[in-house]
Amino acid sequence: MDSARVMERMYYIIDGRGNYYRTNEEDQLIVSRDRETADLFELKEANKRINNGRKMYFYSILPADTGTCWQSKVQSEVAACREDGREDEKVKAVEMVETENDTASIYPYDLDRLDWKEYLLHFSYVVSGLKKYQDKLNNELSEVDMCICDLMHYLELYDLEDADYIKAADLIKQNREKRRGIKDKALMVDYFQKAIGTNANLAKAKEALTLINKLDHRTYKPRVLSEIFTDAQISTKRKKQFAQSEEECLTQKEENVVIMENMERRETVFDKGENDWGRFVSEQMGFFTDAKQYVCNLQITLSELDEEIEQVLYQIEEANYNVAQGYKVFKLLKDLRNERKKMAKELECVQTIAQCFDCEAMRDAYQYCADRINEIQGVV
Repeated sequence: MDSARVMERMYYIIDGRGNYYRTNEEDQLIVSRDRETADLFELKEANKRINNGRKMYFYSILPADTGTCWQSKVQSEVAACREDGREDEKVKAVEMVETENDTASIYPYDLDRLDWKEYLLHFSYVVSGLKKYQDKLNNELSEVDMCICDLMHYLELYDLEDADYIKAADLIKQNREKRRGIKDKALMVDYFQKAIGTNANLAKAKEALTLINKLDHRTYKPRVLSEIFTDAQISTKRKKQFAQSEEECLTQKEENVVIMENMERRETVFDKGENDWGRFVSEQMGFFTDAKQYVCNLQITLSELDEEIEQVLYQIEEANYNVAQGYKVFKLLKDLRNERKKMAKELECVQTIAQCFDCEAMRDAYQYCADRINEIQGVV
């Protein structure tokens, strides 16, 4: 029995929290209910599924027969090697088993092995794609709701046989389960966004990435013993890092040159004088902090005005006014109507802005900008 057979094993795909995974109808990885319902993959297939892009930092593979079953198999393999006098293959088999077990036991939350740059990149891509993903979920939810609506009208409007009722009920159940899955995804995205998936945290992640990239450009300036550094050769590893960094810098400079060649000066509102950026950010943050509440206040004011107008109209119906009294009442009615129109326009303007933005995320982003401006200006 050759050593290649020792590696013939099946694997589970797991994440850092110990969840097992299976594939759905679209051949996508989804969380399994438990280990028993998880799918088994060959080593090549498992690596193909998790070693693409940034997923490799959040998934791991685990031998399906980890534990006594696998140990028994190894012992039988070693015994077979010993009986046939193939001591070298026995050692190789044990080494391969131990190496693979060590590799498979590496969880993505092992901080010593974590690639911080890739982790921050992953976070940045996730936060940047939240809005698009939420729109996708909303479209899927709308489509499922329309399917359920069709089925309900089908049951309401047609005389059906028992078999048709059973088929329709089964379709409703399937669509309701699908709807629940979509709603759960939407809720998890919403929880993530409110907790850490804000624009402010996205800006912080990008700033951290910039600082990490600067680590490759560090140089050491001797404090005292400058003479020993004069003829010293930098290590090969550092040379390679510097070469890559210089190449990246050159590429960036070339891109900047292209941009500069296409640039032309045009007057902006910011060129006319000194700009108070702290005040600008504070005003924007104030708007996004109070926008939704202001919309609510305007709606309450409109309701109150409607009640006043209705009360005046009721009085007109019930009372007999002379010319002077009628003039006063109709002037009051006109003033109330004009005020209502003004409030309605105000509400429409504020809603137009508030509905185009995630007000909480924008508030957090401007809060982050305000903190950074205060640091730059040395404001405590």
